[in-house]
Amino acid sequence: MNRWLLVAGPLASLALLYVLLGLGWTQDASITAAVTLLCALWWIFEPLPIPFTSLIPFAAFPLLGVLTPAEVGQSFGSPLILLLMGGFMLSTAMADSGAHRRIALYMVNLFGGGSARGLVLGFMAAAAALSMWISNTATALMLLPVALAVLEQTDRRLDVPLLLGLAYASSIGGLGTPIGTPPNLIFMQVHLDRFGSAPSFPEWMSWGVPLVLLLVLLDGQFVLPERNPKTHAAHRKDVGWQITLPLVVGCLLLALMVAGVVWTAAG
Repeated sequence: MNRWLLVAGPLASLALLYVLLGLGWTQDASITAAVTLLCALWWIFEPLPIPFTSLIPFAAFPLLGVLTPAEVGQSFGSPLILLLMGGFMLSTAMADSGAHRRIALYMVNLFGGGSARGLVLGFMAAAAALSMWISNTATALMLLPVALAVLEQTDRRLDVPLLLGLAYASSIGGLGTPIGTPPNLIFMQVHLDRFGSAPSFPEWMSWGVPLVLLLVLLDGQFVLPERNPKTHAAHRKDVGWQITLPLVVGCLLLALMVAGVVWTAAG
């Protein structure tokens, strides 16, 4: 259906190339922008398989003189890329083996699955623990069917707390390890390029895991259902806190990241 982009994509890239050259951009920068546009168009509309499109820079940059073949090979074979690939393999293995379901049920039992608060907190703990080793999105997608199956047999008033808690904990857990989410690896690479060093895996976990525990507990204060059923209506009216919580957490994380970079640069 999108085969027309096989022609339109390169034409749009060539047009961008000539426009940027006319604006005074360097040849390498113009070519890089044109190749990026081509990849973006083909990734979005998929006239060709996504893996094929991902290999375009591997061939285009050496062919057009932007990078040498050795430099391109080093980028594709970066240790951070291989580390991220390992995380994806781990995610696939967990999904195929059913280990994520066992972990979720174990956490629910550990936190007291017989109560509403224990059920929600158990799923949040399982999501945070899994998300430290596999991607946030994969964690949410793997645990969502389990959570929906549980909700069908429990009080429907748990729908909002359980699903919001699962979503938030999946994102929070990614902070615990370098492979928890791709932005962590990007941060490590930028830190390495900028300051000449990057935090090791144990060093990252030494501050990442406590931060995950703190944020999960903070998240639980807003998401967990009330112990007294009579206060449920008031709790549902206070859903605004649940909506604004990602903004609060995001600002907190941004402040911590900035403080860490400034502290490292000063040191």
